[in-house]
Amino acid sequence: SETRGLLWLRNEIEEGVISIKIPKEKGGGNISFEIIRADTKIIPHLYNGQIKFNVNVTSEIIVIENASKLVLFNQKEIDGIQTDIEKEIRDRIQMVLDKAQKEYQSDIFGFGQAVYREYPKVWNTIYKKKWDQEYPQLEVTINPKVFVRRIGLSK
Repeated sequence: SETRGLLWLRNEIEEGVISIKIPKEKGGGNISFEIIRADTKIIPHLYNGQIKFNVNVTSEIIVIENASKLVLFNQKEIDGIQTDIEKEIRDRIQMVLDKAQKEYQSDIFGFGQAVYREYPKVWNTIYKKKWDQEYPQLEVTINPKVFVRRIGLSK
């Protein structure tokens, strides 16, 4: 889970499989998806002298196995699945981000570089000398967006 979160945050996801459990009240079972495309952008914003970040993750997936009772021809079901996967992506990224910020206090994702690229004057005058103190306190909002592109065959 941490490795996948790390790859998503560093925009290095090329392919992979995600499986989600369907709750028993919806029939139970699992659905597996293949990641066919993923893109992550780390975007800094300056608000009243404070740097905040948005991490925008866009992923396209296809169903490779539906071992649940859900009928995926229903758009409402697909929307619910997309929301579940977005939560899974957000949780994985948040887990690895928390570890990097709080436990290791290491900017391995390039947040400082993003500030420098977007706001070079602010970086050089405010953040450059105290980034080690600022990084663990950064406010980061993770915005995953998932699109199910194909649902495969169903019997």
